Amino acid sequence: MICPVCGSELREDAKFCNVCGFEIGIEDQINIREIRQKITKFRLPNFVEEVEPTWRDCPLCGKPIVKSIGEYGEFCACATYPICKFACDEDELDDLTNSPLPDCPICKDGKILPRKGRYGKFYGCSNYPQCNFTVPEDELDKLDNMEIKRCPNCGGYLLLKTGKNGKYYGCNKCRFTCPQEDIGDVETAQYDKCPECGGILVRRVSPNGEFISCSNYPNCYYSKSL
Repeated sequence: MICPVCGSELREDAKFCNVCGFEIGIEDQINIREIRQKITKFRLPNFVEEVEPTWRDCPLCGKPIVKSIGEYGEFCACATYPICKFACDEDELDDLTNSPLPDCPICKDGKILPRKGRYGKFYGCSNYPQCNFTVPEDELDKLDNMEIKRCPNCGGYLLLKTGKNGKYYGCNKCRFTCPQEDIGDVETAQYDKCPECGGILVRRVSPNGEFISCSNYPNCYYSKSL
C-alpha cells in the first residue's frame, strides 16, 4: 500500500503514514491534490527525500515531527504540515514538546506557537487564520496576565505588534492603530472623526515623523501632518 500524499510504502494494516503522518482512510474526505500543492508551496517538493525524523510527537495532533528546509532555513514541523500548523526551530523542539503549550487568550482553544516574520520572531495562535492573535517574543512571559483592550473603532482586539518604527498596538479586525504609550486610555479616549468618511482619526508614525490618518484606510486615504 502506498501513501497518497507522500508516496511512501505502507504496511497493509497501517493506520497512518510514519513519514508524513497522513491518516489512512480519509482520502474521500480531503483533496489529496490540494495537500500536495500546499507541500510544494512550502518548499517541500520532494517531501519524502528531504525530511528527517526527530522521533518526537506533535503536541497539537500527536503525529510525528520531522525536520526539513523552508524559507528561513532548517526547521521542525508536524509531518502533516500545513494541515497541522505546528512548526519551530530545532533548538526550540525540546521545550515545546516537553511542556504544555500556552492557550490563546482570544479563541481559548488554540495554542501559542513560535513564528517568524519580516521583523523577527514572534508568537501566534495555532488556529491562524481563523484566529490571528500574536504577541512579540519579549512579551510572551506576560501572557497569563495580559489585559487585551478593545478597539474603539470596531470592537476587535488590540494586539501588540512590532513594525519598522518599533512597537505599537493594532486591531486584529480593522486598521486602527495606537502608540504603545497611549494604550491605557484607548477605550475611553475621545477621537476626532474623519471629515471624509466619519471614521476615527488615529496618530501614526512614519520615517518622516508623526501624522494623523483615518482608521478606515485603505478605503479612506485622509491624512494630515502634525
